[in-house]
Amino acid sequence: MMQIRDIGYNGVHSGDFVFRSQSIKRNGFDEHLILLLRTPASCCIDGTEILCPANSVMIFSPDADYQYRAVGERYINDWVFIYLSNEDRAFLASLHITPHEPLSVTNMAELSGIVHTLAYEHFSNGLYHEEIEQRYMELLFYTMAQGIISEKEAKGTINPKELRLSNSALTMLRSDIMRNPGINRNIDEVAAAIGISRSGLQHSYKKMFGTSIKKDLINARTEKAKGLLAKSNLTIKEVAFACGYSNEYHFIRQFERRTGKRPSEYRRFYIKNN
Repeated sequence: MMQIRDIGYNGVHSGDFVFRSQSIKRNGFDEHLILLLRTPASCCIDGTEILCPANSVMIFSPDADYQYRAVGERYINDWVFIYLSNEDRAFLASLHITPHEPLSVTNMAELSGIVHTLAYEHFSNGLYHEEIEQRYMELLFYTMAQGIISEKEAKGTINPKELRLSNSALTMLRSDIMRNPGINRNIDEVAAAIGISRSGLQHSYKKMFGTSIKKDLINARTEKAKGLLAKSNLTIKEVAFACGYSNEYHFIRQFERRTGKRPSEYRRFYIKNN
């Protein structure tokens, strides 16, 4: 699960601004840095300098030695320090979002708006705060991927027909699974709506995201169940139904396989430690 360590929106600095990774590593940070560059910047990664244009995204991995500085009289950015698991990194790779490479986008204003909302959510303490934050991070990355592909289409470096399925139908399907795991989907009907065979849908989905529709659905249901168990008074049976299970005992077995704890044990563990 993605975990935001720190976040900032609309940071405005003078032309002598410089940021060095050593300043955060000394304080124990071990997260990726997602940088939304609204003005040009010069980034230096392990001794290699890269000029990043305005309206581009740069992602730094925690093991890199990096710095970035302003180019021009004023520097503006949004930024997120975030922990990414191996599964999260595979998710970004499936969207062609790679670290240490300036990724030009066509929708910087939209991305900046999502970071603005994320910053508000991060410093709030409302119900389902962590779950909402997770969904907004997924939205940020999906929107980022759209902006990257649109930029490549505009430059003629990518064939939009070849990406129509992956950039639209599949990303919308996965986003819907993550947002609404409680909905029971008929794979044959989903495939027919997209216009491909059942096997073609499953193959394309796994090729793009590195996992199956079934595994994504189970993961999304497990995360939703964790939130409901931790922060609601619903019974185990009600949590099961809310997460799309028609059988309470099937939910209990699947939850235990994924987390190592039965739902009731997870709830007691969360209450005890929070």
